[in-house]
Amino acid sequence: MKKFLLTFFASFFLFSGFASAKMSAFFSFCTFNQPQGSPYIETYLTVIGSSVNFSPNTNQKLQSKIEVQWVLKREDSIVFFDKYNLLSAELENVNSYKPNFMDQQRIQAANGSYTLELSITDKNSNDQKFTTSQKVVVNFPVESVSISDIELLESYTKSAAESKMSKSGYDLVPYISDFYPETMEYIRFYCEVYNTKLMLGDDFYLARYAIINDNNKQVLNDLVVSRKMKTADVSVLMGEFPLSQVMSGNYTLNFEIRDKSNEMLAHKAVFFQRSFRIIVKEIEPTDDFTLFDVNNTFVSFITNKDTLKDYIACLYPISGKSDRQIADNQIAIANVKSMQQYFYYYWARQDKVNPEKRWMDYKNEVDKVKGAYGTRITKGYDSDRGRVYLQYGPPNTIETSENDPNTYPYEIWHYYNVGGQTNKKFVFYSRDRSSNNYVLLHSDVTGEPSAYDWQLKLHEKTTQFGNDLDADKAPKTYGDRSEDMFRNPK
Repeated sequence: MKKFLLTFFASFFLFSGFASAKMSAFFSFCTFNQPQGSPYIETYLTVIGSSVNFSPNTNQKLQSKIEVQWVLKREDSIVFFDKYNLLSAELENVNSYKPNFMDQQRIQAANGSYTLELSITDKNSNDQKFTTSQKVVVNFPVESVSISDIELLESYTKSAAESKMSKSGYDLVPYISDFYPETMEYIRFYCEVYNTKLMLGDDFYLARYAIINDNNKQVLNDLVVSRKMKTADVSVLMGEFPLSQVMSGNYTLNFEIRDKSNEMLAHKAVFFQRSFRIIVKEIEPTDDFTLFDVNNTFVSFITNKDTLKDYIACLYPISGKSDRQIADNQIAIANVKSMQQYFYYYWARQDKVNPEKRWMDYKNEVDKVKGAYGTRITKGYDSDRGRVYLQYGPPNTIETSENDPNTYPYEIWHYYNVGGQTNKKFVFYSRDRSSNNYVLLHSDVTGEPSAYDWQLKLHEKTTQFGNDLDADKAPKTYGDRSEDMFRNPK
């Protein structure tokens, strides 16, 4: 049995250094094989329409023009080069909606290790060229079963005519990210299986794909499919999983090919991250949770008064104003039956069929922040980092600085998407190096605390800034990366 390595699926933000003209784009790639031809690298580039400049074209319409350059290197040799202009849709005027626009290319590449370099330039601005490079491994053995990379999809439809977006009779629109916000209801995918007929003859094999929780390595309930498939030179696996019950966290979309003896022939997986904020409905004035009979429900076994208080208190980060007021009253009165009724009612609104599962999913997140952000005197869910994590889900990246002698310890959390807002950050800091209690200093998320002089506050440990009330940035000190970490999260 040959073990296949996980294939790297890259996704990037490409940003200029100018706040006045910030171009952004997503880039990703997959590798595929052609048993009767050469393997190839398929590239996907999506440019965010609202982030680029539009100028009049020869038709007197407004249009964006992005210069795209690809370079594929094997060791020190260039094996592929291409440069062209990528054009947006034409707009009638400056107030027109600016849709995103995308490009897809296929680059022939034999088995081996490469460096793929992408450069993009907004031709309607004075911005510099932005370049990124990634390692690419093309590995499709001639006499083994193998799987292509897993292409994540935004959508797929039957092809009316062959085009650059077509594969196996379908038009595939790639989803060029590994982040799935709560607005995404499905994860869709496409991949190909090679050489099953060569290795197994005219027979059948088993294809199994599932979503696995990266935290406990367990397959999510019901999110697993096993298909008996006829051997072929090339077989297609395409489908979707609903994400309605996939809570915030890190996951793997896992594919396995097995023979009739259940021996693994090939394996491939792709990582993705889910952000799913549990939104609780506001209680209507006519609702009366005291009418609920909680006997024989999961809350009937929660009889400890302090435990019920703690469970109700941990709901604050995902609760609205009305629920918080009721929770305060329930904790103050501390009547076991009444707290049980309210707690059950709270989760029954989220899932009438299985409220216990919704609670246990959330409790798992509460337990995470308890261990990560709690202190001897502060519950994890009461900490600022815990509250943000529970309210918005896990951040996409975290930048940490603990040993800069000129600043307090701080963390900068970056979210690709927060409630419809993109590219948002939170800055937490601790004025006590011996404590795990980081407080929220600044965020650019609407409705969150904002401090224009947050960099000054980070440096208050060692620096006095005089009486300049208009100052918003600390003088540059050796080793300080706070501004770069905030503006250009990795």
